[in-house]
Amino acid sequence: MATNLSLKLNQKLKVFLRSPLFQMQARLLRSSKSDIENVLKEIGEANPFLEWKKTNNNFISLPPQDKESREEIIEKTASRAETKQKILMSIYAETQDERERNIATYIISSLNSKGLLKISAIEIAKDLKEEVSKVERVWKNVKRTFADGTAAANIQEALAIQAEARGWKLEKKIIQEAFSDFKRLRIEKIAKRIGISKTKVTQAIRNIKTLTPYPRRRWEKDIAVIPEFKLVKKENTFCLQDPYPLQLGITCYKIRGRDKEKRSFIEEKLRQAKILIEAMKKREETLKKITEFLIQEQKGYLLGRSERKDITLDDISKKLGIDKTIISRALNNKYIEYQGQLFKLSHLIVHKKQKDKSYSQARRIIQESIEKENKFRPFSDKELQNILKQRGIHLQRRLVTKYRLKLGIPSSFMRKRIAALKQK
Repeated sequence: MATNLSLKLNQKLKVFLRSPLFQMQARLLRSSKSDIENVLKEIGEANPFLEWKKTNNNFISLPPQDKESREEIIEKTASRAETKQKILMSIYAETQDERERNIATYIISSLNSKGLLKISAIEIAKDLKEEVSKVERVWKNVKRTFADGTAAANIQEALAIQAEARGWKLEKKIIQEAFSDFKRLRIEKIAKRIGISKTKVTQAIRNIKTLTPYPRRRWEKDIAVIPEFKLVKKENTFCLQDPYPLQLGITCYKIRGRDKEKRSFIEEKLRQAKILIEAMKKREETLKKITEFLIQEQKGYLLGRSERKDITLDDISKKLGIDKTIISRALNNKYIEYQGQLFKLSHLIVHKKQKDKSYSQARRIIQESIEKENKFRPFSDKELQNILKQRGIHLQRRLVTKYRLKLGIPSSFMRKRIAALKQK
């Protein structure tokens, strides 16, 4: 009896996961508010019964002169609907398969602020209930359609795609086979690895530097972010406001006549409009629930009274009873406005499997280790990495270097020189 009930529940779950409502919920939850507007424009053009409007047409833009802080605080998130539409139209021209078109639409709507696709083909296939091989084929077509690295999995692939489009065989080989050496401009190592002269390597590096590491930089003209919420401080508490709400509705229409085809068309469009409105409502509820939880947990941090708490996706999932996949979608590329500044919602959590691997603890251990080191034999970043490993924190060496620099601590070579000068 229990087995039959379990099978029925699993079947119902599978049916729901394939439903248009679930797929629309997943798409909207992953999208930022600026992307949501583009989705509504796209759907609204094809659905005469859907009404939507913005109650506030303004948006937040950051000071152009503060370039460094701008890149640290936010990424470029203003998407260009016409560019996305152009990509989709090019792909649609190549295939009449509706499922392949759905995959392409999902891929384009999931691009991050840099024009890269940071989710795997397996995740997309799972969301859309498609074969991984089909997703990979469509993904390859998307990348081929615009040879500027759009939808590449990372910077390395984006640069390789651009080099191939220009017919640069040597540059592509360096990007694919010696990318870590290229990033550090290790000309001799590249020359030895590839088997060419240093002069050719130097020229190839100059060519690679003309490429665009982040494809979306070619799309954008404005640097704008539409925050999901505005955080308002009232004494020792916070409240959330939606500064740019979107209102959705359905145009009243009475079905008349006996034309079955016309009736069927109207009923389908009304059904699609209802699905969109329900999905938008669910998006707002989920996002608000997660945001309110994070604000409450990080209250001391936001008030400037304490450090940021170590909160993981697991913590949120257990407290709110929401699946981690849904939470991850909700946090993707979402911003909050607080005291005239914008910050990522994901900044309020720690993306680690264990709480003792937090950013703040790693910085503290690095600082303490350097304070106690032998000044004439200071720790290298590799040695600091080993110290952190012994304390249960596994970080790449480049991250150790990044944390050290953020603490304002010079390299081991410079610390040794400073100690020698002080002794004199």
